[in-house]
Formats: sequence, C-alpha cells, structure tokens
Amino acid sequence: MWISIEEMNPLTSLNAIEGARPHISLAVCDVKTPHNVKQVLFRQRNLAPFPIRFDAVGCFPTTGTLFLSPVMSASLWRIHEDIAWTLSQTGIELIPYYRPQHWMPHCSLGLNLYGTNMTTAFERIGHIFVPLSGKVTEIGIIEVMHKEQRHVKSLEILRVKL
Repeated sequence: MWISIEEMNPLTSLNAIEGARPHISLAVCDVKTPHNVKQVLFRQRNLAPFPIRFDAVGCFPTTGTLFLSPVMSASLWRIHEDIAWTLSQTGIELIPYYRPQHWMPHCSLGLNLYGTNMTTAFERIGHIFVPLSGKVTEIGIIEVMHKEQRHVKSLEILRVKL
C-alpha cells in the first residue's frame, strides 16, 4: 500500500522517510534526549506477542494522513496506557493526540495528502485493501528527524522483542 501512495507522489509516501517501516505509534513526545525514555520499554519486556487486525482505512484530514485502522484490543489498549503512565511518571508529557483519552491507533500509509490527493489516495487504497491480520512482536523507540517541516529520517534508538 505504501508503494501505491508512492506512485501518486513520492513525497507523500512513508517510503520517502529513511528508516521508516509500518508501525503503530503508542506514544509521541517531544524529548530532546531520548535516552531518558528507555525505561518505558523495560517495563514492557515481559509482554507476550499479541494479535492485531486492521479492518478499516481512515484519515486525519487536518494532517493529511491516510492510515490503516486496527481493531482495538485489550492488549493494545493496555500497552498504550502503561506507556503513557510510565512517561508521565518520568515527567514526560505526550502530545495531546497521543494521550489515552484522545489516542486513535493507526498505521500510516501516506502523509501530507490534502484535498484531491487524499481523495485519489483513498480510491487507490480502496481498490486494493483487504483486512490484514498479524502479530505485534516488538516495540521500540525511534527518533524522527525533520527537514523543512517534513519527516525525513527515522532513527531506531531501542527495540525490545515481546
């Protein structure tokens, strides 16, 4: 699906971001030194892999994001809540969209898709979409680098297998 978006406009595809891969962001915060968030992952190291299913395609029109929407499971909700709580205990605040009362889990397919670009992307994905099932087997911390207000690189800081 990323390739289908890239064929429309390479700059809107997550393939354009060095190091990016399909993921669900459990938390997003503005931390200058990511090392102080590593303890969050250590709390998760005893989790078991859990199933995940994507049954829908959606969008955030205000950010131009097209995404796959996972079915909310107790496991997904618990890990998000625990990470949010652990971060809050270290004094790190999540950006508003990622706080437990506002979080909408998603796996981004395209970014900066506005107006007719979003419509075209929805049509393309609608023609090829089938529900997807898989397993969450790891969580990690990444640092996202920007250039001219665009994500340009995703640098892995730490990864923990479940």
